[in-house]
Amino acid sequence: MEDWVTIKNLKAKQAAISNRQIAKQLGISHNTVKAALERTEAPEYNRKRGRVSALEPFREIIFEMVNVKKFKGSRILNEVRSKGFAGGNTAFYDFLQKLKFTEPKHFTPYETAPGEQSQFDWSPYTVIIGGELTWIYVYSYISIHSAVTTYLKYL
Repeated sequence: MEDWVTIKNLKAKQAAISNRQIAKQLGISHNTVKAALERTEAPEYNRKRGRVSALEPFREIIFEMVNVKKFKGSRILNEVRSKGFAGGNTAFYDFLQKLKFTEPKHFTPYETAPGEQSQFDWSPYTVIIGGELTWIYVYSYISIHSAVTTYLKYL
């Protein structure tokens, strides 16, 4: 867009200037200058559509393996290759990173002496609802005394 405006302005101010001189001054091709001068309207930027990943047919399988079954990347790659994926490791691991659910940060429990306080916590869980993997949060209310007693039983 900027080049188009600059080319039009240079040609308008100096009618005797050649396309090659404008191209040399701007450091672009003379064909670019010629095409810009032939245009009546400003060029629009159109982003090229990205290519469809070779892993797209395996999206649901990979999503389930990484988020539900908690498989490691190398095992998922072997599984996907056995199903027909012929791409490289980098493409696979980039795709895998986009599908991986990151867990929300957990809070460190605040502990006091038994009987002084209770604790109310939120816990995230991953469940499948309507065919989609979804985070849900479940709360728990724990008396510190009962939590300490339960903990001591298992020591």
